[in-house]
Amino acid sequence: MIEIVESSGNVYADLGLADADDILAKASMTITLDTAIKSRGWTTQKAAAALGVRKAKLRKVLDGRFHKVSARELDSWVAAMTSDQPSWLGIGVDNRRR
Repeated sequence: MIEIVESSGNVYADLGLADADDILAKASMTITLDTAIKSRGWTTQKAAAALGVRKAKLRKVLDGRFHKVSARELDSWVAAMTSDQPSWLGIGVDNRRR
């Protein structure tokens, strides 16, 4: 007979990981970040350039390998990508010479 156990709502806690809340928060922020990038129709390269990070670092995060990135850093990326006018990033600003 198979025992069924109801989830706590945090799969990482259910797995017994010590930093489960942090991992869940990072996973949630990563999903929001990925959605924001896709909604802009941007490539990973363009998003990385706008955020001022290496493409490889952003790609790792978007692939779920975010353990070396702090929640604070992820939160700042999400804030920048979901802001309507993140002028400090130059997002949406036409920087071509006229």
